[in-house]
Amino acid sequence: LAAVNGSASLLAELSAIFSSEGPRLLAQLETAIQEADIPGLRIAAHTLKGSARYFGENPVSERAFEIEKLVANDTIEGIEKPLEELRAALPQLLIAIQEPPSV
Repeated sequence: LAAVNGSASLLAELSAIFSSEGPRLLAQLETAIQEADIPGLRIAAHTLKGSARYFGENPVSERAFEIEKLVANDTIEGIEKPLEELRAALPQLLIAIQEPPSV
């Protein structure tokens, strides 16, 4: 709620958007990895990081940021662990944002 100035309706709207966009961005990120598309990977990681941050500090934004930093050097070397952790964290965040916010 702090990230949206206490607006429960805005938080609900962002949660609904992220519920569809989060998985889409993860799929986009994975496709970019398979295609060795570093610029596309950088954009997907950055967008996922920023979108997830609306829900406070969380493993999704942290792992996406870690991936973003890794690909800043134009390589995907070392991406396996943060990607695996991101895959595990996204469903947990999606569940958490469906819960009513505590005031």
